[in-house]
Amino acid sequence: MVALSKLTPYQQLEAQKSYVGVAVSWTVTFRSLTRMSFRDESTYLVLTNYGKEDWGASVIFDADINRFPRLKIAKPGDQLQVMGMIDGINYAVNLKDVSIEFL
Repeated sequence: MVALSKLTPYQQLEAQKSYVGVAVSWTVTFRSLTRMSFRDESTYLVLTNYGKEDWGASVIFDADINRFPRLKIAKPGDQLQVMGMIDGINYAVNLKDVSIEFL
């Protein structure tokens, strides 16, 4: 991700495509979650940050609250290990097929 930040905006758009499908395992900082009511009652969009405060990226993914019940008590600043596959990069890194471990 640091390499992307050094490219021009146009080059970033092209380079982002090469990351789709890459499996990742990152330590992220939990920020918030939002219920995705148009999907089902248990799916939430989870917003996290990867990296340091002065540089980083937003990482978002869907999570089933029944599969990861600890999300119900997660607080902003909690550290998570998130494993998944990059599904796209826009204003945030979008992950799919995610597993979560609280650290």
